[in-house]
Amino acid sequence: MTEEWREIYSDLVKYVEENPDHIKFTKNSTMLADGYRQEFYKRFDKINDIIVDTTIPDEIADAEELSVNWQKVKNEITSTIAPEGIVMEKSIGYFLDGPRHFISEGLYTTLIDVFKGNKTIDDYEKEAREKVKMQCADYFEKGYKYFLTLCIVNKLAPEKMFSVESFNSAKSGTDLEVNSTGGEEQKVPQPRITNKILFEEDADCNLLTPKIILKKKDWAKMIGIRCEFHRPCFRAQSVPRNQEWLNTDHIKDKWGETNLWPDIFIITAEDYNDINLIADYTRMCRPDIAIEVEEETDWFNKKGVKSIKRHSAILEPRYCTYILSRDAFDSERIKENLKPEQIDPETMAKPVNMIVIDEIPETELSTIEQNDNDVPSVAIINDNNEISAYVNVEDNEAVEDPAAEAEETESVSEDNESEVTEEPAEEPVVEYEPEMTIKPIKVGYDLSMLDPVINQLLEIVKPE
Repeated sequence: MTEEWREIYSDLVKYVEENPDHIKFTKNSTMLADGYRQEFYKRFDKINDIIVDTTIPDEIADAEELSVNWQKVKNEITSTIAPEGIVMEKSIGYFLDGPRHFISEGLYTTLIDVFKGNKTIDDYEKEAREKVKMQCADYFEKGYKYFLTLCIVNKLAPEKMFSVESFNSAKSGTDLEVNSTGGEEQKVPQPRITNKILFEEDADCNLLTPKIILKKKDWAKMIGIRCEFHRPCFRAQSVPRNQEWLNTDHIKDKWGETNLWPDIFIITAEDYNDINLIADYTRMCRPDIAIEVEEETDWFNKKGVKSIKRHSAILEPRYCTYILSRDAFDSERIKENLKPEQIDPETMAKPVNMIVIDEIPETELSTIEQNDNDVPSVAIINDNNEISAYVNVEDNEAVEDPAAEAEETESVSEDNESEVTEEPAEEPVVEYEPEMTIKPIKVGYDLSMLDPVINQLLEIVKPE
């Protein structure tokens, strides 16, 4: 079957040559007469179909399974809480409605360029096989994430849904103000009631807002969900007071600017004013729950859990990070790899020694700031004799380093000399990451496996 497409291609070339007055190609145009178009595209589409089927047969089978399950939950949710439908990028919708046809259609330009003389048939084969692999993987990743999000919403069965509009200032013409630092600010929109599930997002929107907000009279809080992330380009004029905020610049300095977000981000709040923003240019909201979606087969052996641990360490979800996996996995191996990593103490920061102000070189004295009561300061230095901090003291008395965990041996001379020394105990290997709660679940298409997530959310929002 692999070479069948070449035979069909040869027949199609012959068909074109036999009908020069009705089928014409130039480098920039295509002309097909009405009586010949159907026969041409019948063979043309067959070539692309075979390329798809012989390049990614397993992936297409997985995509078809996703499509069947997507249609089930889509039909259920649009007949109840989202009668106006599901809004998302059109290409994702086409993929979920018919993955094989959509991927094959994506090869149209690649193959038509052969007939236009812009590339060879060998160029087509190479490019087409690479393209279908990449496209199917990208769309399947997003499609399975949307499927799980839709299932979570459906299982929560809210009575009302809201969404917060996202603006792109270049398109929407919103009113903007310039703040004191020279950046642009935008007022955070209020949630608006909706009968749609909203996934679509402008890649250049000003602020990150929850696209799906769920409310039920039996809940004490609302639930906000978002699935698409990038760094917003504007600052919010004000942020919700009852959420916890993380400084984006601090995160960037420590972790870099990329790979900061999980796949699904969930927050909760009692008030509308506390659930209308997830991030602006300077801040990121701390989530209640983060969800990592693993749609690949054998994903753990391919990439491990490094990114999952990274996201959890950056955002520190209040309750939990869930890993929702389509494929089966080795639970014990994953749990072992989710343990906080350990680092040799030689790579850690060295313990500090302390000296009082009298021991500091005169060249450093200008950097010391005393408090309002003129209390002298103590310099804390490391083993490289570099001053790392200053601590206020009374009457030139040394202050113990509050961060030191090892027992210290102090020796202070009888004549009240100022030097304090310490002999730290041998350091054990220490954990460098905060304690994290990360729970892997094999979901596949068994929606009952989402119950731990649903139950956790219901516990968060229940009245006290």
